[in-house]
Amino acid sequence: MRLFKFHVALIALMILFSVQLQSQNWPGWRGPNGDGTSNETNLPVEWDATKNIEWKSEVPGVGHSSPIIWEDRLFTLTSFPETKEKVLLCYDSRNGNLLWKETVFKGSWFGLYAQR
Repeated sequence: MRLFKFHVALIALMILFSVQLQSQNWPGWRGPNGDGTSNETNLPVEWDATKNIEWKSEVPGVGHSSPIIWEDRLFTLTSFPETKEKVLLCYDSRNGNLLWKETVFKGSWFGLYAQR
């Protein structure tokens, strides 16, 4: 019985620590709940060009999407009108370094909407 209680306590501690160590993923527009709210606490409520900014990174092209945060990655989509490319960018969310970029669409973006 003591061993069972120890295992239950150990599992409870592991769950508690794993929940506390993981940040909430932000899978799309308006966040995990679709309403712009988050379960995160102690977040800054004001910022500017230097205040409460962890890092900054240049995003090439013309932006077309809201960022997605998944674990330690930040994803966003950008567009290059001159080459008619839509490119998915992946940044390290801890420091803003660009990890990779991948062309996900090539062609007339607005032509897609005109066909509907």
